[in-house]
Amino acid sequence: MKQLFLITILCAVHALSGPTFENKSQPLDKKNNVMQAAQKIVSANDISGATRLRVEGAAFRAFNFYFPALEVAAGASLAQQKQAQEIRDIIERDFLITGNISLIKLPQEKNPTEALIKQKGAEGLSRIRLSFSKDKLNAEIRHKNLMTQKISQVNISESSKEIRRFSHLIAQSIFEEFIGPENIFLTQIVAVKRYGNESQIVLMDFDGKNEQKITTGSWKKTMPYFAPDGKKIFYTVITKQGQGIVEQEIGKKEFKFLTRNPGINIEPRVLPGDLGLLLTLSLNKADANIYRIDSNGKIIGTFTESLGFNLSPVISPDKKMVAFVSSRSGTPQIYEKAINLNDKKSEAKRMTFQGRYNQTPQYSPDGKYIAFTGRDENKVFDVFLLERSSGRISRVTENQGRNQEPFFFPSGRFLVFSSEREGRTISDLYLAMPYGDHQFRLTTDGGYLSAVVRPKE
Repeated sequence: MKQLFLITILCAVHALSGPTFENKSQPLDKKNNVMQAAQKIVSANDISGATRLRVEGAAFRAFNFYFPALEVAAGASLAQQKQAQEIRDIIERDFLITGNISLIKLPQEKNPTEALIKQKGAEGLSRIRLSFSKDKLNAEIRHKNLMTQKISQVNISESSKEIRRFSHLIAQSIFEEFIGPENIFLTQIVAVKRYGNESQIVLMDFDGKNEQKITTGSWKKTMPYFAPDGKKIFYTVITKQGQGIVEQEIGKKEFKFLTRNPGINIEPRVLPGDLGLLLTLSLNKADANIYRIDSNGKIIGTFTESLGFNLSPVISPDKKMVAFVSSRSGTPQIYEKAINLNDKKSEAKRMTFQGRYNQTPQYSPDGKYIAFTGRDENKVFDVFLLERSSGRISRVTENQGRNQEPFFFPSGRFLVFSSEREGRTISDLYLAMPYGDHQFRLTTDGGYLSAVVRPKE
């Protein structure tokens, strides 16, 4: 009975935190029938809806910004004028996505005075002059803070083939001038995307655009994760013969197998130095466990004690700790353990006590928080935030359908996660501030899961 319970919970965790494949011709799918039973086994005494965000300094107010019409150099062609409008549209959408900048509209004034702009509530403005050379897009930007009267000038150039990158660079310049340092505009996201019975790994810009498949073939793919340098990804493939973890360089179609062990093979994470990798394996046992392997896939040993199932390792930004999910207390909870592999007596510390179904941990870039998926008292999965120092838990999402698998952008200002809301039964990717005040839908096609942000090279 204990083995059935643990297998059931393990299957349910991954069914709800990643894609499931219901093809009865494949032997791996025989576990899918127990998912509903798993939901009945896990207690309904989950994270309370009364949980609210208490992140210090989380008060949110957008910066009021006046965005004059883009100036185009004399002699610009009709095509170049259309490009200028496209650039402005991309910049304005960037502002909508991040939510930190609120545009002040003055539709009846072609050339309003600064006094009028301030009267309407604007705190800053940026005048942009575009010019077009043979292979370049050029922007001369003049930022002005209307509160302090500070003026700064920036010049940006980019290939004429990179109009979206050029636009993101301008948006980044405005953001950093009035809000603070932020590199989200040039980041990329990788995620699983379902196409009917097929699933592939796709790469896209932070705004959900420029999507491209980076995997091919009929094998189903799940749970992608970047190597620390951002140059390659690891993911699990599911075949008729079983599961295996592969690694693939971004920009290439070829991949190589890292592991093909019996049972579950998921979630590789690169350890610092030459310590190898951590990953989740079951080796055809009832309980999955976190193992350490070398760079060639050879098993070195276990990282977690064989107490219930242990899975979903994630390495802290300072490379000292590992957060993971364990059922050792009877239900899935978040734990932490030091990476010190020479300390055989190092014990795992339980981090979550509120709720009985917590999974998919991810550290914030500063290491102060762990974002995770938790089930509330209404049996709905939502995104939560755990403050490591105090143990306090805060909600990021609530009453918006099922939300899961949060992942931080490098600055820590934003999270990406998958969500089923507005009556949809397929998930899209959303961006949110960690305190939940602002959320934005990045994709519209549906079928997206397991989004992770590409590390800076």
